[in-house]
Amino acid sequence: MTVRSVSMGLTLPAGTTSFNVDCITLDSPLARSIATVYNSDPAETSINFTFEDNGAAQVYFVFYLFSSGGAFQPVTHGPYSPSSFGTV
Repeated sequence: MTVRSVSMGLTLPAGTTSFNVDCITLDSPLARSIATVYNSDPAETSINFTFEDNGAAQVYFVFYLFSSGGAFQPVTHGPYSPSSFGTV
């Protein structure tokens, strides 16, 4: 298991009040891990977090955005290679 570090800037839709980020690591088509790696309330435009790659072949990040009127459609970014991110 390797702990990876992620830093990213975000452009959020107008009205976003908070968001969560899940990290999905895929070891194979049948083996995956899901972990919430970031919670923001109020919404921030620059975030840093870590995740455990568990020897994964691919990594995805799922963003769940919320506004005072409810939730936006989740947005998935990836796949990425875990080696795209630095280690802690």
